[in-house]
Amino acid sequence: MPPHSTVARVFPWGFLLVFAYGFAKQVDELEELNDREFLTQEILFAIVFLVILLALFVYMQKTWPTALPSNTGKNISLAAKFVHRGVYLSLSMLAVTGLMIGEMFVSGSRDGVALAGVLWAHEASYWASIDLIVLHILGALYHRKIRYGIWGAMVPVIVNPKPK
Repeated sequence: MPPHSTVARVFPWGFLLVFAYGFAKQVDELEELNDREFLTQEILFAIVFLVILLALFVYMQKTWPTALPSNTGKNISLAAKFVHRGVYLSLSMLAVTGLMIGEMFVSGSRDGVALAGVLWAHEASYWASIDLIVLHILGALYHRKIRYGIWGAMVPVIVNPKPK
């Protein structure tokens, strides 16, 4: 399998850095959102996060819809598609629910069942994205072990076994 283009390698790894930045600067207490400048920064970050994620999704779908060999079993293909789409969906929902929380703070709807529901959805999106990213990494390691050549297409920094 030929390696992905430089853009196809850098884009997802660069997005990982954006995600790590978001994780590192996460809101610890809701009261922090009472600071208008901080709230504005969080809203802008969520918008940029969403735009980059959408651009990554579109780019990867147009250039590399799948890196799996054509003889990959149906179950593995479905699992890979589920995990990939799930990562994009959960990360999108993380940003969307973050924007919803921001809107609730801007509009003054800071308590009640609606805010609790959006906070729950935000946290669920976060944990779903973490779980799916872990599954993605485990799948990549599995494919490295069985030498489909997928590992070398995306991860050039670690010695890659020759494809079978």
